[in-house]
Amino acid sequence: MNRRTVLVTGSAGTMGRQVVEALLEAGHHVRGIDLRPTPGLENAFVGNLQDSQTFGAAMEGVEVVVHLAATPDEADFLSELLPNNIVGVYHVFDQARRQKVQRLIFASSTQVVWGLLEEGTRLPVRVDDPYAPRTHYAAAKIFAEAMGQLYSSRYGLQVVAVRPGWMPRNPEHAASGIRHPIVRDLYLSPRDAGRFFRLAVEAEELPPYCVLYAASITRRTLIDLEPAERLIGYRPKDRYPEGIPFSVPEAPPDAV
Repeated sequence: MNRRTVLVTGSAGTMGRQVVEALLEAGHHVRGIDLRPTPGLENAFVGNLQDSQTFGAAMEGVEVVVHLAATPDEADFLSELLPNNIVGVYHVFDQARRQKVQRLIFASSTQVVWGLLEEGTRLPVRVDDPYAPRTHYAAAKIFAEAMGQLYSSRYGLQVVAVRPGWMPRNPEHAASGIRHPIVRDLYLSPRDAGRFFRLAVEAEELPPYCVLYAASITRRTLIDLEPAERLIGYRPKDRYPEGIPFSVPEAPPDAV
């Protein structure tokens, strides 16, 4: 395997820690950047993506960037989504261009097609189905995907837009998710998330720009995982609630 130098943004977050662990176990040279220290990662920067000096130093000599840093759900647009999920995305893509990064893998969201999931008339939702956002958060993720297309076609940056499923961040987040008739069937276990992003880092042959869904094994197939298996060899191993590092309540009858 070709070991790569990888920068993970949001490396101290729920998904970031899983990705860092999976990459380290595979022997890659991993750096992180987050607003707080990253547990278990020696080569980690503490800073903001808009701090060009710190972020530039973190990205120096990096081959692959895994961009996970973001406000993780719907929030006030001007005070949170704009600086974190719009301006932050710009800095990640532009620093990657300046530093001549080979591949940028970033977390989009299944929320960009939430309207299609709610309708349930064209399942599984495929990567080339039209956008159907229902929140400002989802609209910001569509912006990120458009930036990926722009930087791929104009600057030659290889970009992978990952639309991950639902990963519970804490017991309260888990409890709210399992009540929803759609969310539980988008479950992505922490271990499967780590495997997915490791495979995306290691894949030898990828198109200049691609969109991939990521989820674990679920009762219903809501999103199409075939492109992920074909392009990076991803097959989920866990089922809900396997891999969740805390106890979760039983799903109510209407969510089963």
